[in-house]
Amino acid sequence: MHGRIPLWWSMGAWAAMAAVTWICLWPRPPASPLPSDKLDHLAAFCVLGMLMACGRRHPWAWLLGVGMWGGVIELGQGLTGRHGDVLDWLADLAGAMLGGVALVLPPGAWLHRRWRPNPGGA
Repeated sequence: MHGRIPLWWSMGAWAAMAAVTWICLWPRPPASPLPSDKLDHLAAFCVLGMLMACGRRHPWAWLLGVGMWGGVIELGQGLTGRHGDVLDWLADLAGAMLGGVALVLPPGAWLHRRWRPNPGGA
């Protein structure tokens, strides 16, 4: 399966995206073991960034997309009785970029290289 992202990885990444979106839009989010709401955002979007960008041809575009999705979620929170926070969105962006850093460090770099499509096609 060299050069192709496994279906189970893509399905897991999209399921994680849906779960984080649901939790962020739920009127009463579940309690977190982390001491800060900002750390919750940072951790969640770090994992999402890594999951969504791993093995993609243009990983930084995926990472930016994940971070921008965090902004959409913050805007959407007003519709659920919560309030969006610019600092939460900045934590989302920072987390997505940390996910990108995880793709250049082992073992993330190994997975990213293994699954990234060949630049010449195929």
